[in-house]
Amino acid sequence: MTKYKPKLIARAVLVLCILYGLVVLLEFFLICRLMAVDWDAHVEGACGDQVLSYLVHEILGFLIDLVILILPLPFIWGLKMATATKVHVTVVFSVGYCK
Repeated sequence: MTKYKPKLIARAVLVLCILYGLVVLLEFFLICRLMAVDWDAHVEGACGDQVLSYLVHEILGFLIDLVILILPLPFIWGLKMATATKVHVTVVFSVGYCK
């Protein structure tokens, strides 16, 4: 079994977050041709499926948030402390996820 490589995984998650942000930004500007169609239905042009786009963004955002939440757990559970304390620290991190 390979050893857990936290720096590599953290950097990969960082790159994933940056790429996700760029994709969302590009989609915002490119989903409608002309851009004015997005807020003015009287302008001639066309838009892609915005509902599907928003749904995909929310699902991906949720998954990325979940990965970020799980990222420190191997460190917590590798510490030399009582199991009850590890559970409490894990719960504290998890409470921060409830929006």
